[in-house]
Amino acid sequence: MGIAALVIGIVAVILGFIPLCGLIALLPAIVGLILGIIEVKAKSKARQPKGIGLAGVILNIVAIAVILVWTVVIAATAPKIAPETAPKIAPEMERMGEEIRESMEAEPASPETESPAPEPTAPSEAPTGAREATPKEDAKPPEEADSPGADKQAI
Repeated sequence: MGIAALVIGIVAVILGFIPLCGLIALLPAIVGLILGIIEVKAKSKARQPKGIGLAGVILNIVAIAVILVWTVVIAATAPKIAPETAPKIAPEMERMGEEIRESMEAEPASPETESPAPEPTAPSEAPTGAREATPKEDAKPPEEADSPGADKQAI
């Protein structure tokens, strides 16, 4: 459990320094802290070295502190920055939107989107009782088709 606490602490500290990613690392940091505390207590009872567990506890405490500091800093500065930058960004965003709309209108439609695929027609559009000719029947000359021995020719 000490190694798990240490690894989770390292990952949580690294993610804690990335703004807004720290919130994702908060839960693992808490779990790593709990694992580290359990490891330290278990090693203390057994009178064994508890360095890895203690390092895990310290790293997870540092990670939680970094995450909370970044969250407070972002929460405090975001309302102050937004009103100042919104008027500067809005015209640029509008211009980019117009460019995208113009480029979409200027591009010709691809063949797939130009016309839909034709719908298949039903094969039974002939009147009932009518029989369609097969390619074999079309290939026979008319005199062979009418002769009495035409059905018994070599196969």
